[in-house]
Amino acid sequence: MGGRMSDVLGYLGMVFVFASFIMRNWLWLHVFNGIGTALLLIYALLSGNIVFAVVEGGVLALLLYKVYQDLSHPGERALRSEPG
Repeated sequence: MGGRMSDVLGYLGMVFVFASFIMRNWLWLHVFNGIGTALLLIYALLSGNIVFAVVEGGVLALLLYKVYQDLSHPGERALRSEPG
């Protein structure tokens, strides 16, 4: 994979992360943010930036836990339309 393709993955990851900020449902916010974070993790690994990869891996693990919480307890936060 060349540098150009990894740059596209990085930009696409940023689009998903920023798009997640306009989501009004907690579950979709975490899903879009997780997709973007996964793409940024791939970008970090392809570019050889280990520190960025570790940070993105930690954020992705946290987001996966949040999605698990949202799906396992749907009445608490997942179905609420407004965060907070």
